[in-house]
Amino acid sequence: MKVVFPGYVAIGKSSVASKDNNFIDLDSFYYKNDNNNYPWYKSYCDLAIKLSESGYNVFTSCHDEVLEYLGLHYNKVVALYPSLKSKEYWKKKCLKRYNQSGKSKDKKAYERVCNYFDEDIKNAKSHGVKVIFLDENSDLEEVCLNVI
Repeated sequence: MKVVFPGYVAIGKSSVASKDNNFIDLDSFYYKNDNNNYPWYKSYCDLAIKLSESGYNVFTSCHDEVLEYLGLHYNKVVALYPSLKSKEYWKKKCLKRYNQSGKSKDKKAYERVCNYFDEDIKNAKSHGVKVIFLDENSDLEEVCLNVI
C-alpha cells in the first residue's frame, strides 16, 4: 500500500508525477463542479484510495472535504503544505504560473493563495491527517520518498 498525499496549490504535485511513474497527480479540477448537491469529493477520494491500494502514491487536492474524507477512510495520508513564512514566495509562484498558462484553474489557485493562505496553513492540522510543512527550498519528491 502506498500513500495519498493531499497537496496545497502549486506545491509541485504535477511536476513530481510527470517524472516519477510511481506517483499520480489526481487533479480535482475534473471532479469539482458548481452543483453543490453533488458530493464530488467522495468519488475523487475513493479513486485516490483505490489507486494507492493498487501500488501508486497519489497526489490529491487539499480541499477541506477531501482532507476530512481521507482522514476518516484511509490511514496512509500525509498532507503537504507550504510553511506560513513562505506566503510571498507562494503568491509569486502562483502568479507566475497563471501569467504563463492563462488557465482559469491557475487564476483560482493564485486567488486562493492571496485570500486564504494564512487561514489555510493555520488550519492544515485540523482535519485529522498528518501534515508536513515545506519551505521554498524543499524537494517535494525527496520529502515524499522519505515518507514512503
